[in-house]
Amino acid sequence: MKFILQTVLLLSVLGALTGAEIVHRYPTDMTLPTDVAVLEDGRICVADGVNGRVLVFNQSGKHQDLRFPEMKRPLGLAADLNGGLLITDTEAHALFILDKFLKLTINIPLEVSIDPTDVLPVNDLLWIIDNDGHRILIVDRKGSIKHTLGKKGSVGPTFSYPSTITLGKANQIFVCDVLNGRLQLFNTDRSYQGQIADWGITPGFLFRPKGVASREDGRIAVSDSFTGTLQTFSSQSSQGKMIVDASKKPIRFKNPTGVCWGKSNVLWVVESATGSLIGVQVP
Repeated sequence: MKFILQTVLLLSVLGALTGAEIVHRYPTDMTLPTDVAVLEDGRICVADGVNGRVLVFNQSGKHQDLRFPEMKRPLGLAADLNGGLLITDTEAHALFILDKFLKLTINIPLEVSIDPTDVLPVNDLLWIIDNDGHRILIVDRKGSIKHTLGKKGSVGPTFSYPSTITLGKANQIFVCDVLNGRLQLFNTDRSYQGQIADWGITPGFLFRPKGVASREDGRIAVSDSFTGTLQTFSSQSSQGKMIVDASKKPIRFKNPTGVCWGKSNVLWVVESATGSLIGVQVP
C-alpha cells in the first residue's frame, strides 16, 4: 500500500506548486504535537498537549516551555488580534486568552460535552471548533454562546469531526472537515459558501485534512495527515496544487497536523509523529 501511494504521489502531481524547500527543522521532545500559531512579533507557538504545555520558539529555533496550572491538554492555537495567544484545551474543556506577554488573562470554561480543537478570533467573537459535536461554536469573550453552525453529516453545512479553522481573504473562513475529506467555506456573517476539494487519495483531493492556513495572497495551505503531503487551494477552485520541491517530488512529512504561515512565505508545519516543527519555503 505504501509503495502504491508513493507511486501515485510521485507520478500524478497535477497542477503542482514547484520549487518549495524545507528551510527550518526543529526536532524537540514533544509528544504528538498538534497545532502551531505565529504571533505578531514572530514567535512561533506549538501545542504539545500530551505534555501539558506550549512550546514558544524564537526566530533562531530556540524554545521555552509555556505552562500554567489551568492548562491540562492544549490542542488548538491561534494568534489573537492584540498580539496575544488563544489556546483551546480538550482536557480542561476551556479556552484560554493570553496577552502579548503570554500571561493568562481570561479563562473561559466550556461545557464538558464540548471538545474544543481550534479557535479563530473574528472581530469581537471567537469561533471554536467542537470536534465531537461536529459543529462550530461562536462565543463572545465572556464565553456566552451566540451562535452554532453545523451538525454531523456529509452534505451542505455539516461536518464529520472538524479539526482546524482559519480566516482567508474577503471575510472567508475555512474549516478542515476531516472525515469528509474537504474544506468547508463560510463567510464571517455565518453564511455557508460551499465546500472546497473532494475526498480522495490522489493529488488535488483530500483524504485526512488536519491543518489549514491562509496566506495574505489568498493561498490556502492544507496538510493531509494520511498522505503526509501539503496542498494549496483557493476559494475559486476545488482542485488542489501539491507542494513539491524543485525536482517535482512532493515534500512529505510523518503525520503533519497544524500549519501556519509565517514571515517570508514560510509555512510552519507540525510533524506530529516526530515531535518536530518544520518550516517550508513556498513560492
